[in-house]
Amino acid sequence: MDWFKAKNIILVLLILLNIFLLINVMSVKDVFKFTGQYQKDAKQALENAGIVIKGKIPFYSRPLGRISYIEADPDRYKKAVERLTGLTYEPTENKHSGEWRNNGFSFILEEEKFIYVDDTGTQVFSLENERKLYRELSAWIDKKGISNESFQPDRIIRDNDAVTVEFIRKYRGFPLFDDKIVFHFSGPKLIKAEGSLKIFDTIKLSKADTIVPVNIALLTNKDRIEDIIAAVEIGYLQPQDEELFDIPVWRLSLESGGKVYFNAYTGEWLEVN
Repeated sequence: MDWFKAKNIILVLLILLNIFLLINVMSVKDVFKFTGQYQKDAKQALENAGIVIKGKIPFYSRPLGRISYIEADPDRYKKAVERLTGLTYEPTENKHSGEWRNNGFSFILEEEKFIYVDDTGTQVFSLENERKLYRELSAWIDKKGISNESFQPDRIIRDNDAVTVEFIRKYRGFPLFDDKIVFHFSGPKLIKAEGSLKIFDTIKLSKADTIVPVNIALLTNKDRIEDIIAAVEIGYLQPQDEELFDIPVWRLSLESGGKVYFNAYTGEWLEVN
């Protein structure tokens, strides 16, 4: 092949590449235009129905799978027991039950949850700086052998010197609303931490199904909304009638502090304890 033919072939390939890139850029612009229009139309339709949302309405259209849990081996608790109490871990006959107490520290397994108590008052946190506090608690979860996975702060409740902070486990960027750790403080001192044993389990994801847009779920369940919606997010939860899986849900956080959940597969309201 001579140089002239080779040059023409390269030129044609470059033109095709530019056309391909132009199409992709235009597609991205169309998506931004669509999502922007979606926000306006969805908010207007909801306001017409008497539903007020502060902030953005999440636009999520990809299918999502259910989550199941592979139960942790008893040795999975070994690191937590030893780092939280200083004791050597010995598995109990019932792997979901056991108590380890040492010099004011205790770690207790009670069927579906764990409880850690610190009576020494030696663990102090930055309660006046919430951003710093969240960093400290995230590091504590990893350092104490509970989990090296990602967690996000969910809410903080202050009642004079009593402060409660809730953290939620994340999986592939989605919050798992049942996989929770709750920290209790007296002043800046950590006195107790408790959470779901599911935090120790391994997650398995099943085949994905289509998601109902949150604005549809809201419009079909508008009688369930009795307050301004402060935030909307998609995550996972195990409904009362579902024994095997966590399913995708839309969670509404209300200005009053309440929570409302919709099944993201069907759009139906969920009763949650």
